Amino acid sequence: MGGLFVVAAAVTVGVFASVHAPHYGGKSLSEWLKTYEQATDNVHRDVAAEAIRHIGTNAVPYLVEWAFQGPPQWMWKAPNYMRRLPRRFSNWWLRLVIARNKGSEGRLGFTILGAEVMVPALTNAVQNPAVRMAAMRSLKSLGGGAEPALKEMMTNDDPEIRVAATNVLNEARSLYFGF
Repeated sequence: MGGLFVVAAAVTVGVFASVHAPHYGGKSLSEWLKTYEQATDNVHRDVAAEAIRHIGTNAVPYLVEWAFQGPPQWMWKAPNYMRRLPRRFSNWWLRLVIARNKGSEGRLGFTILGAEVMVPALTNAVQNPAVRMAAMRSLKSLGGGAEPALKEMMTNDDPEIRVAATNVLNEARSLYFGF
């Protein structure tokens, strides 16, 4: 009975999680990101990218939040409490947990929206120590469009931000130039 409650709770959370996220053309931001990611041809990928761009800056708070989160801890722990259920249920649950990892959706949205939209949002996120390194690495993933913001952070009053920005820029140079 406890396992059934957990499944019902998971379905409820899954259904209501994207209710507040912005929508376009009858699909939520999350659905458009999944469509983009799973597209097998450029036509579907372009349609999804255009929809995400149409959502535009309304997507930014969700993408920033999603980029720095994984599935909730209770989702990882739930199978430990449902040992009496068939193994295939545990396998299904693990796939659900992995699918609920919004981090990859957030970072994909960064790429689709591009540096012009995302750099200001990620620059603000850097001020929060809890997500600082993830925000800086996300800035790095945007490529050259984020480099001026990272360079400016190297002169920030906060020494942690200065060090983190320097490290991220050094990592980026190492990736681009091979040293």
